[in-house]
Amino acid sequence: MEKASYRGPWKVHADQMTRRTPKDPRAPKKPGSAFLTFSNSKRAWVAARNPDANNAQISKILSEMWKDASDDVKQQYRQQEANLRAKYKQQMAAWRAEERRKKLERAKAVEEQFRRA
Repeated sequence: MEKASYRGPWKVHADQMTRRTPKDPRAPKKPGSAFLTFSNSKRAWVAARNPDANNAQISKILSEMWKDASDDVKQQYRQQEANLRAKYKQQMAAWRAEERRKKLERAKAVEEQFRRA
């Protein structure tokens, strides 16, 4: 009876194997790259100069501008990226410490409930 209902080894779907844990929405946001900072600062200007361009075309124009930008301009945005990354690391360290503290407090509260019961 059992042998008749057996349909082969259990299969795990590919999407279950690659599923990530969801990111905490309260966590600090990762900073963008130097190119993203450049794009965000120039996007409105490019869009105003090219009113008929769609988003993909604007992105192409921005990438060409980044390629043609001088090393001084690129270095300025790379420095901004480095500053934002340093700030992000500090924020993440503080956030992780706070999360650990909250986790310990919850564990102590649960332990205290068991002691009272």
